[in-house]
Formats: sequence, structure tokens, C-alpha cells
Amino acid sequence: MSNKERNIDILERISKFCSEVENTQSYFGNSFEVFSKNSIYQNAIALCLLQIGELSGHLSDYGG
Repeated sequence: MSNKERNIDILERISKFCSEVENTQSYFGNSFEVFSKNSIYQNAIALCLLQIGELSGHLSDYGG
């Protein structure tokens, strides 16, 4: 797999995690008060952010 293909794959996976964050916010409501009191909401968002961080570390410096 080329660097370009690998980056595309990683970015697609990151995009899916971003969609998961959006879906989670839609499910629980876009309220910090709800977020701050609900560990399930917090953990769902935290997992997505952790995965995004991990994936971003695997992006190459491919410049085209």
C-alpha cells in the first residue's frame, strides 16, 4: 500500500470516528451539563478522540 493510499485509509477511519462523535452528541444532546454528568457519554466521546489521536500519529508526510 502506498503512503497516499495509507493516508486515505487513515483519514477515512478518522472521518468515521468524527461521525461517531456527532451521532453520540445527537443521541445524548449537545449539552455540556448532560455530558459532564453522564459517564457513558464521556466514555463514548473519549474513545473516539483516543482513536483519532492514535490514527493521526500514523499519517505520513505524503505531499503528492
